[in-house]
Amino acid sequence: EEVSLHPTTCLVNKGEWLIYYQFLQTSRDFVRTVTPVQGEWLLDVVPGYFEDTSRFAREARAPLERLLERRRSGPIGGAAAAAAAAAGGSRPIGGGGAPIGARPVAAPAGPSVVE
Repeated sequence: EEVSLHPTTCLVNKGEWLIYYQFLQTSRDFVRTVTPVQGEWLLDVVPGYFEDTSRFAREARAPLERLLERRRSGPIGGAAAAAAAAAGGSRPIGGGGAPIGARPVAAPAGPSVVE
């Protein structure tokens, strides 16, 4: 489902990925209270959620697959990632998380596609 940034949103440089707090349905669908994030952060916070890309709309799949491929082929990807996971370690990429009390949903930036 395509959504747009609400006109009252002051975000200028939206980046590739956004987390939003409010979804507003009028004659069009909007997101408000948005924060740009690095896609790697999403993989760090909820890694299993994004592994099966078939659950996402076609428009969201391509950027997500690029993100996953970068993660797999990066310096911590492949065997190094498996060894770190087996040792109970975490990947050092990214940081951050969701606003307290929020149930964030991530989508590639504009026009955005959400489930």
